[in-house]
Amino acid sequence: VYEVTGPRLMTFSETAVELSKATGRDISFIQIPHEAFIAGLKDAGAPKMVVWLLDYLFSTVLDGRNAYLADGVQRALGRPPKDFADYAREVAAAGQWKAVV
Repeated sequence: VYEVTGPRLMTFSETAVELSKATGRDISFIQIPHEAFIAGLKDAGAPKMVVWLLDYLFSTVLDGRNAYLADGVQRALGRPPKDFADYAREVAAAGQWKAVV
């Protein structure tokens, strides 16, 4: 089992910036208070297990305590990991994120 990461840690806001640059679209990340997010899930009728899982993920797993760089890409593929900005540019250039009208 390999834990894989890119070569740098990124926030959701930084990811949105890179996606905006790659696609030429205005993409932003809006932080929603945790309690409001969970209440919204419940109000929308999300299954209890989904609410529990997302509550756990956003309160424990994604709170920053697990933020670290891993060497899984290097060990598995024998090369350094690709930066997210490079990945986003390549995918956008290939037309994978074109709007469907």
